Amino acid sequence: MLEMMFKAGLTEKQIVAEVKTIIWAGYETTSTATHFLLFLLASNKEHQDACREEVDRIFNDTNSVQQVEN
Repeated sequence: MLEMMFKAGLTEKQIVAEVKTIIWAGYETTSTATHFLLFLLASNKEHQDACREEVDRIFNDTNSVQQVEN
């Protein structure tokens, strides 16, 4: 792939800039989606509880938050 970029006329500096852009875009998108998901879960107790139950069921968690708090 690197050879294809060089053949297309891109310089090493341009290739590095493209890679940085792709990495940053992926990081920012993931960060924003995670932030929004946590906001929505915090805003909706019913869905938050459903997600917690599913995670507990999948990972067989016997020390869920409810049990620790009680």
